[in-house]
Amino acid sequence: MKKDHACLFLLFFVLIATSCQQAAPKKIIEVAVLNTNLVTGFFRPGFFTELMELKEKNSIPVYRDGKTEMNGTAVEYVKATTVDRITESLAKVTALKESEETRPLIRASKDLLEFGKNIFETDYANVAKLIDEEKPRAEIDAAISKIFETHDETMALKTKALDAVAVPYAKKHGIELRIF
Repeated sequence: MKKDHACLFLLFFVLIATSCQQAAPKKIIEVAVLNTNLVTGFFRPGFFTELMELKEKNSIPVYRDGKTEMNGTAVEYVKATTVDRITESLAKVTALKESEETRPLIRASKDLLEFGKNIFETDYANVAKLIDEEKPRAEIDAAISKIFETHDETMALKTKALDAVAVPYAKKHGIELRIF
């Protein structure tokens, strides 16, 4: 009898321990899907319009030494606003434990985040440098147009690929997920 209780306790403990290692479906959606909104939210020409307005007012916010200052550069702003935040999100997605069910969702999320991060690290940083150097507006606008001409189609495909796995996963687990 004592042996049966010990075995049941051990089995119960193992079940609890292994179930704690799996993230709940809602958490998977929050981390793998909602964090990609950073990419899709910043991937728009209006980002640069706003940045140029901040530059004109000499009020680009930047976080330095534990406080926010309003004398940052456009390059610092792009890094802090896009690259650093996406890097954090990517680390959260990478930390999710993959299963057969979650693997496609996590991989699609990482693919979109990595794609966006690359654009922000290179193309966005290059435009920010032009803004900091106060290059002619026509040169800046041409560089912005090139970003979207080059990456719009791939961004749409990567976003659709994520949606294609996220929506069924959310529906299966009774999670409301609205795709725009």
